[in-house]
Amino acid sequence: MSRERKSLIERIELKGNFFLHYRVKHGNSYFFHAHQGIEFLYVHQGNGHALVNDQLVKMEPGTLLLFQPFQLHQIHMESGSDYIRTVLVFDPTLIDKQLAQFKSLQLFFRWLWHNEIPMQHFPFGEQSGEMERLLEVYHMALQTDVQELRTEEIGLCMIALLQLLRRSFFSKQDVSAFASQPRTLRYAEKVMQWVESHYQEQFDLSKLSDHLFVSPSHISRLFHKETGATISDYVTARRLREACLLLAATQLSVREIAHKVGLLSGPYFGRLFKKQFDVTPLQYRNRMRSLSR
Repeated sequence: MSRERKSLIERIELKGNFFLHYRVKHGNSYFFHAHQGIEFLYVHQGNGHALVNDQLVKMEPGTLLLFQPFQLHQIHMESGSDYIRTVLVFDPTLIDKQLAQFKSLQLFFRWLWHNEIPMQHFPFGEQSGEMERLLEVYHMALQTDVQELRTEEIGLCMIALLQLLRRSFFSKQDVSAFASQPRTLRYAEKVMQWVESHYQEQFDLSKLSDHLFVSPSHISRLFHKETGATISDYVTARRLREACLLLAATQLSVREIAHKVGLLSGPYFGRLFKKQFDVTPLQYRNRMRSLSR
């Protein structure tokens, strides 16, 4: 297992607050991890299961999985066959704005975003062809060079995806059913939410424990029990993910980026980055720029 897969936040490249890994071949298993956005994962090839909300759900070709922001999940695929998937991760606030004129669809989307939903895996079966075509269009939309046009195309694709999901699995539910209570967050997810707002600051475990009204030792044990990692590991993973985005998308110096992600020492940031990714920050930046040419 590579070092990158040990991070609790899977590292994905930024392009206008939408992330798409289209028809990518992956290994068989992953550590528990989460994203700050909503994730749709579609299985093109391979069989296995996902662990989410302490439940095992079946994964097979034609299955779409939904993971809410900061929702911990783990994937394990059967060995002996290729695992090919498409992963879409996006900032839900951007899509919510684009749904303003479609009130019932917006309500459905907010329900998927915030609430305890009865199912998070959707086997499309005979309708998998429609989902495959939609993901291909989404992939093409992300290649559009003009930002305004790209955002518009992506918004239309998301509307189509949500319509397909609602029509296929929730067509018999009244709109009022989409106004249920928000789901209860596990402690690890609460930690992730807090870190998302504070990772740019010097980390202070006592501030986190005060926010959650539990002792530092107790929250540390709970986080490790739920994720298999330490809170410090998670903070580091979040900082390094942000650093990767800044290195690829800005002209900021390594020292400036270190400060922006909550690390006061540029040399320490450099050592930490190289330990995680086997390259220096500048080597990573050069690699990303060469790939974008």
